[in-house]
Amino acid sequence: MSLWLEITATPRETLVWAQTVQAAQELRRGLADDGYLVLDADPFELASAGLIPEGEHLEFDPAGIFDVSTGPDADATLHALTDSGHTLVWHRWQTKRLARKVWGVPVAIPRKGAPRPGSTETAKHFGTTVRSTRGLGLRISRETYARINKRSSLPRMYREDNPAFWDAVDEDYDDADHRIHSDAWCEAQRADALLNFDLNMAHFASLDREEFESALQSAVASRRGMREVTDLMKWDGVPGLYIMVLDEYAQVYVGVANSSTGIAKRIRQHWTHQKEFDRLI
Repeated sequence: MSLWLEITATPRETLVWAQTVQAAQELRRGLADDGYLVLDADPFELASAGLIPEGEHLEFDPAGIFDVSTGPDADATLHALTDSGHTLVWHRWQTKRLARKVWGVPVAIPRKGAPRPGSTETAKHFGTTVRSTRGLGLRISRETYARINKRSSLPRMYREDNPAFWDAVDEDYDDADHRIHSDAWCEAQRADALLNFDLNMAHFASLDREEFESALQSAVASRRGMREVTDLMKWDGVPGLYIMVLDEYAQVYVGVANSSTGIAKRIRQHWTHQKEFDRLI
């Protein structure tokens, strides 16, 4: 199966962005088995080069990206990908160094305004552009809610920290360091996550919308200075209390943004962040 793979490059790294986490894991595993250099992805170099747009840093999901380094290592790994039928295209964050090749391997330069790989959706929401990532779409759905990601997102732990617990969960991992979950654990986690999803959706559907709206208006009226927002960008860099309303599910989220983040950026972080697979329960 061939894929469109997006590329970002800095003088110190070359990142390959797969369309899905599963695709990235399969590519990494295959490349590593064949002896090619594949490293974990880190946003530091992109941030240092100024390539991450304001408010979009949470779109960087290491599970769906991998680093093939630079020089001969990158040349060999990228050639292995293209030789397997994959096509490389510059990622939309890459606004610098848009050459026709990277490390001797052809990379397509997308036409301005052309659809990006993975059927990225965009929409205007509260005066700002909202963009889907990794083919997830702009609305929550059961089909995309619990995509398996075998890589652990939990803080690194060592056996000496808690030997009894370590041994008890050892079968849940494929590796000795407890960083890669087993297939059996992932399937069980996905089943539990989808059951939890179904229970929540059924509960949300049972809620009385008129009662919800009345309670919401009462809460807003009790807080002096609260106002309805139609243009989020007017709140860029502004600290304060905010309420996000999910009308379709009769749910609200109340948060606080400090002066260093601001309400607009904090809300965009909510929109772009995807809960880690191993933390869905």
